[in-house]
Amino acid sequence: MKRSPISLLSFLITLVFVFPILAQTSDVYSCVTDLVIEDRAANPKITRAVYQPSKKWIPGQEIRVKFLDGNEFVKSKVRQYAETWEEYANIDFVFVQSGPAEIRISFTLDKGSWSYFGKDSARQSQVKTPTGTQFVRDTTGASMNFGWFNDKTPEEEFRRTTLHEFGHALGLHHEHQNKNQNIQWNEEAVYAYFARQGWSREKTQSQVLKKYGNDSEVSNGVYDPLSIMHYYYPPELIKGGAKIRSNSVLSANDKAIIEEMYPFDENTARVTKPPINKPPTTTPVKPPVQPSGPTISFSDVSVDFEGYDDKTEQDGMTFTSEFKVKNGLKQEFSFAIYFYNANGTPLKDSNKKFYSTTGSVAVFKKFTPAYADAVYNQYEIFMPYEELEIECGEHSLKYSIGVWSGQKRIVTTGYTYFTLDIPCEE
Repeated sequence: MKRSPISLLSFLITLVFVFPILAQTSDVYSCVTDLVIEDRAANPKITRAVYQPSKKWIPGQEIRVKFLDGNEFVKSKVRQYAETWEEYANIDFVFVQSGPAEIRISFTLDKGSWSYFGKDSARQSQVKTPTGTQFVRDTTGASMNFGWFNDKTPEEEFRRTTLHEFGHALGLHHEHQNKNQNIQWNEEAVYAYFARQGWSREKTQSQVLKKYGNDSEVSNGVYDPLSIMHYYYPPELIKGGAKIRSNSVLSANDKAIIEEMYPFDENTARVTKPPINKPPTTTPVKPPVQPSGPTISFSDVSVDFEGYDDKTEQDGMTFTSEFKVKNGLKQEFSFAIYFYNANGTPLKDSNKKFYSTTGSVAVFKKFTPAYADAVYNQYEIFMPYEELEIECGEHSLKYSIGVWSGQKRIVTTGYTYFTLDIPCEE
């Protein structure tokens, strides 16, 4: 069988993390992005494909956060506004005093404010050296920095910057570089403006004027000028002097995309934590209701977009998961992955090979735990690209992973966006 090269151009959980730079003097708080170096060799069977361990946290996950330095006032402000995300995302920031932490915050590493991207925070960091900061592939240093916070920082700045950097830590990119943005740049003014900050033309092109390869890399397909992930730029940088507002709160689209990524379910209630500066209430709190049926919790999901089935000679995606099943002894479960267009429309199946009961494109795999508390490591499921049944060209897609018991969904990992480019035959 002749194999067509299929390219993953970009996806929400991308090979990008955020490097620090100096804070700008006019409210342009830029985070510079660069490629993560991957140690894994490319599959010679596929051209232009990408392997990516998941950079999105698991819905419901506790994410430990630790301050490496800073006074109590600035730490309380970061905690206060970071927890805003918990109202719309099924994640739990747990602030710890010591021990390991997935997110480690400094206020003194450099003068910039920045964050690593998604789960990169739990894998790598920046440390101080005699010659400056240095990247390390461990968690000995900071994964987030707020270099301009102090006791005199305005409240709006605490809110805007903290929400923005924790947005990166949850897996959101810069919105002003969205493919669908319609900003009409006054390019020479932009180059001159950033030259005063010490930037070259190449750096300005890469970090300001260049758009991401696809809109689904930064959002759910809609350009959102009100996003907390969108920077403010002075009007002289825009043709006609159009204003780009300074955003300091989560937009409606910010809330929608983060809930897609980290959905709540029937076993998880939205909880608004008390303000950090107020004492806790003395009202007794009812213990959470313990589910009587089986429970399933994921610890990791990764996707190999260079997947290949030797038996069928098909290219595709190999999903590898780690999860635990409690109270599931000898019960049959279905591990299911559903595929959609980025706008939420399910991909439709026509050949009845990989499909759900509603006729949508999906892949299933059944399993039956042999123990009351079972652990599954390296649990794999393969989805051939050709069974997505889409025409040649570039497609913005998303998938969701769930485990079902009969008609009841036990757990979901939320949506992950990606872009697939299928070459057209000449």
